Amino acid sequence: DFKYDPEFELSVKRWVESVLEERMPDGVSLQSCLKDGVTLCKLVNKVKPGTIRRINQSTIAFLQRENLNAYVNACKSFGLHSSSLFDENDLYENKNFNLVLTNLYHLSHHVWPSAPQLTSH
Repeated sequence: DFKYDPEFELSVKRWVESVLEERMPDGVSLQSCLKDGVTLCKLVNKVKPGTIRRINQSTIAFLQRENLNAYVNACKSFGLHSSSLFDENDLYENKNFNLVLTNLYHLSHHVWPSAPQLTSH
């Protein structure tokens, strides 16, 4: 949907921070902040509390990937179109981080129609 744009990435980061009411570390890429799936799972639980019952707070790759799958499945359950989803490797292995940004853009418009939304450029 979108070409990669560092300003858009920053706006996605700020949007996630505003929804979660917590700051991500400065000087760390958004991809690194999201890679373990914890922040994404928290985001989903902000939309609908209890959607993801167990968030793995682990450095073990398998458990981090489990978080990412739980997030994507939650997005499906919210009704996001398959074209708005990403594969865990798009984020975990940084194969196509732009798809992750696109997903968060669509999530912001799909589940928070009355809340602040991300805008595209």
